[in-house]
Amino acid sequence: MSVRRRRRGNGGADDSLDLLLDTMCNAFGGIVLIAISVALLVEKPGEDKEVAEGVKEDAKLLEKKQRELDELKPLVGEIESELDKTGELIELIRERDLLAAALEDKRKNGLMTTLELDNKLNEAKAKKAAEEKRARDLEKEIAAAEAKEESLKKQLEEIEEQEKDLVDSRQKELRPPLKKEAGGIQITFIVRYDEVFPVEELQFSNSGSLTGAGLNEKMIRWSGPKAEVIQSKGFSIQNDRAKINAYLSKLSNINRKNQGTPDKMVYVASIVFADSFDTVTEFQSMVAQAGNIEDGWEPWPDGQPINFGAGGSSIGID
Repeated sequence: MSVRRRRRGNGGADDSLDLLLDTMCNAFGGIVLIAISVALLVEKPGEDKEVAEGVKEDAKLLEKKQRELDELKPLVGEIESELDKTGELIELIRERDLLAAALEDKRKNGLMTTLELDNKLNEAKAKKAAEEKRARDLEKEIAAAEAKEESLKKQLEEIEEQEKDLVDSRQKELRPPLKKEAGGIQITFIVRYDEVFPVEELQFSNSGSLTGAGLNEKMIRWSGPKAEVIQSKGFSIQNDRAKINAYLSKLSNINRKNQGTPDKMVYVASIVFADSFDTVTEFQSMVAQAGNIEDGWEPWPDGQPINFGAGGSSIGID
């Protein structure tokens, strides 16, 4: 910088001030120039330019990407729609796989397939029809059985009436209201368990006469005067008929020999329990076949013991 000099006409003092001012301005300008030079030297060369160019490039790239993004937006919408559909399909596939796994588990656990269930259902229907038919047949059988039962009840009532009449007739025949008090020897039998038990063991002479008698301890258990028969030890009508006939034949012979002396004749008296009414009937038939022997019988209650003694009563005969 320079300052125009004034013309020297006014004296030496003004010129000195002008020179001082000029020098100071030149020095200040130099300092400014040096500062600018230093600043330029310190700054990296080309940095601002590169930054500016980079910004421009970024702007261009951003603009390009924006255009590409705008172009991709419709495609993205389509892809999102397809993804939604694919998600639904994947869910359906997952459910299908779960169902398939469940069916496989059921098959492994022995559960039936639809065809097997149909077959079982048909079998069940067939069984049901068969059971219904059987039930109808059973109803018919039950009805027939009920009818038969009614018929049997009527027959039983008739038999009971006949039995009652028969018992009444036997009681009238064998147990008359007035018992005979005629003399004679009573030969007592106990009829129980469908067996005949002679109360005494008779002793006979060679000629057939009665010589003595003792208690029958083989067939009867004695406790003083009380007698208790031993089951299976007596005479069976079916198995011991010959022994009974031989016994009765000896009694018949005694009566035949003593026709004129009634006190020496024998008669048969039976004590009968409720389980042996049929047996005493057969026994009476055998007595009648032996001949010459009068007989009678008395029923005896099951719970009452039989006691033989002086205070006992005789059994009536015809």
